[in-house]
Amino acid sequence: MAKESLGLARRTVTPTGVRRGGFIYTGDQADLNRHGDVVNPGDLSTQTINVLQFVDDILADFGSTLDNLLKLVIYFTGELADEALILDLIASRLEQNHRPLSPLFAYPHCAIQECE
Repeated sequence: MAKESLGLARRTVTPTGVRRGGFIYTGDQADLNRHGDVVNPGDLSTQTINVLQFVDDILADFGSTLDNLLKLVIYFTGELADEALILDLIASRLEQNHRPLSPLFAYPHCAIQECE
């Protein structure tokens, strides 16, 4: 059964989401284990696939799918050239003509020590 509200906390280790009206909001999705440690450091492809699965699982809890995404904001550690890889991985999980607004923000260094 979907929960209508789950707490959004900094460095969450479990997928979280909240429904407000007809929208579902998710946040703080990262490829972390249950202890909050970064999983697959340096492997942007696997991290992207895992985070997409987390988002898909949250949406499923609310009776929705990735194909209903309106916007997906993406922050990642890497080079701007990695943007194409991420967008291709996202596109591979969506219906052929569905492309949500997806601004990407590349950071040359991770802001948390655990991902170095």
